[in-house]
Amino acid sequence: MPSPALGDPDERWRARLLCALLLTAVPLTLLVVLVLALLPGAAPAAWWGVLLSIGGLSTSYALGRSVHWRWGAWLAVASIGGSAGLGLVLTEQRSLIVFVGLAVVFGGMVLRKRDTLLLVVLTLLWFWASSIRGDLPFDTLEGAFVSCFIVAMGVVLGTSLGMREDIERRRLEELAKSEDRYRGLLEVAFESFVVLRDDRIVDLNPGFVELTGRSRSELLGRELSAVLQPVAEELPEDDALITNKNKRVSRPGLREASGKRPDGEVFFVELVDRTQQTDRGPVRTVAIRDVTERRRAVLQLSIAHRAVALGTLSAGIAHEINNPLSWMMTNLQTAQDELTRGEMGGRRSKGQDNVIHALEDALQGGRRVMSIVRDLKTLSRDNSEVGVADVHAALDLACRIASRQIEARARLVRDYGHVPPVKGSSGRLGQIFLNLLTNAVQAIPEGTSDRHRIMLRTRSRDDGTVEVIVRDDGQGIPSSVLPHIFDPFFTTKGSDEGTGLGLPITRSIIDGMGGSIAVQSREGEGATFTIRLPAAERSASGVPRSRQASPTRISRPEPAVEPSKKAVRVLVIDDEPLLGKSLRRALHEHEVIVTEDPAHALELCSQTDFDVIVCDLMMPGISGEQVHDTLRERAPELAARMIFMTGGAFTQAAQRFLDRIDNPVLTKPFSPNDLRVAVRRMLDAA
Repeated sequence: MPSPALGDPDERWRARLLCALLLTAVPLTLLVVLVLALLPGAAPAAWWGVLLSIGGLSTSYALGRSVHWRWGAWLAVASIGGSAGLGLVLTEQRSLIVFVGLAVVFGGMVLRKRDTLLLVVLTLLWFWASSIRGDLPFDTLEGAFVSCFIVAMGVVLGTSLGMREDIERRRLEELAKSEDRYRGLLEVAFESFVVLRDDRIVDLNPGFVELTGRSRSELLGRELSAVLQPVAEELPEDDALITNKNKRVSRPGLREASGKRPDGEVFFVELVDRTQQTDRGPVRTVAIRDVTERRRAVLQLSIAHRAVALGTLSAGIAHEINNPLSWMMTNLQTAQDELTRGEMGGRRSKGQDNVIHALEDALQGGRRVMSIVRDLKTLSRDNSEVGVADVHAALDLACRIASRQIEARARLVRDYGHVPPVKGSSGRLGQIFLNLLTNAVQAIPEGTSDRHRIMLRTRSRDDGTVEVIVRDDGQGIPSSVLPHIFDPFFTTKGSDEGTGLGLPITRSIIDGMGGSIAVQSREGEGATFTIRLPAAERSASGVPRSRQASPTRISRPEPAVEPSKKAVRVLVIDDEPLLGKSLRRALHEHEVIVTEDPAHALELCSQTDFDVIVCDLMMPGISGEQVHDTLRERAPELAARMIFMTGGAFTQAAQRFLDRIDNPVLTKPFSPNDLRVAVRRMLDAA
């Protein structure tokens, strides 16, 4: 192989041919010269010819492996021709003139056309000069024949070499055009391309420079594995496209990798490569596509899917819990009211008092279940359209959910300032704080609540933002990990403990609310997360704009009211029989008709003028919305007297329906007094 420093392809193949010919010519010349030297009557000078030939050809081979291959070619021709000429003069063997011709042919195989013609002219001049001096054993006719032979050989070599160089020139021109097209495609390609030799970058296009944020000179010569690292979960170590120099190269195929720009920004790419064999060994061309935005979109979609799934699941759970909880709470409250009023006969006994206290304890447990379900609904609901959120309510919600974990590891310290509502969703805000509290708790070992604490602090800033600080004094975040904590799927926990999406989701939610999040931490000294959220705009009355038009909803206990002395007709429509029975008990002073079939209820409405209609919103078959729309067409006055009940399983259509009507809504579970208050208000309005 010729010297790698030879960049010209024409010089490379000529130098390679020279070396190949010399590997054959050296032993052949040695054999021929030794035979001639051992002939009887050989002069001692022939031995010097042997040494000169071997030395000259060996030196020519060494020069052929370097950038001075042309000097090696001339030296090889001089060694072969000089040895043959010396033997011709000393031994007067006419056949040696053939070796002189072979030297010329040897030169013609390696040298260019003009150099070969110069060699023919020099050989012809040497022959004529030697013939004039009488050194050669040729007469006039033989000399003329040899001269014609040399001239003819020059013509043949000149013609053939001219044709060969013309073909080679055209080939090089086509190669140059092809390279220009290849270079042009690389320059204008939207994707990134790199060319690797021995796993090092030897060529690249501007797209790769822009992708990595590094200069061309900085990238050339570096290993690709120093710029891009395989994505661990998708590229096993034994089948990675990007490998270190000592690792085997993988089979071609689409792979994913990640890299980091000098400013610390992480990007993700897809790669596919193709290996080609060249004169200088295998060369890999790697096509690289930036998929950072796609991965971010996938992350956003994952966040949305998780929110929808959590919201649907929690809403369904809340609905299923609220229905039985409603009739349980209603019946317990009714029983307690009856016992409290002493309607079971005369003065209450001690046993009756114990029953009243037991019922109160049961009601307290039911109210606690109500609070848990309400928190679950608030946390999971994607109510980003609400527009405003109470920071302290969201913090308290997250603290209640994580209270058991916090109590086992640290003391919770709250330092709340006077802060306005912020733009955004209460559920999303609660999710943010719950993620941060969970991380803070996991940074503190169990059983150390007397030595560690978690601080929550809120402040209102002069720039119109609300600052929330979550600080812990746990193990902290190592400096090598700190720049990556917001990278998607990055986690220092095991695969069964974390997915690496908690903090990326948190930052994504905060960015969507127009806020920012920052972190400060030292290993062993805890971590401090600082969140800044824009405050909600207020109207001239000082009330957040999104709250001014909110319809009135009954969801909290109202002051107790006495049963009405005037009996009114009430229609209860609910697919839960036990809830209907409990509502009849709560409204025992009225004439209550309970039905589980909305179609039957519509038939009853066509026959009876009810004063109040209490209807469940979500029912199989015919929903409360359909009952309302049917009554609005047939009997608008009855549609205006409807009170809706809901267990929390809202669809978008149901939410739009509640937003456009003025009818009161009771959120399950509710107390008998809440129901009586709603009925009394409806009667007063009528």
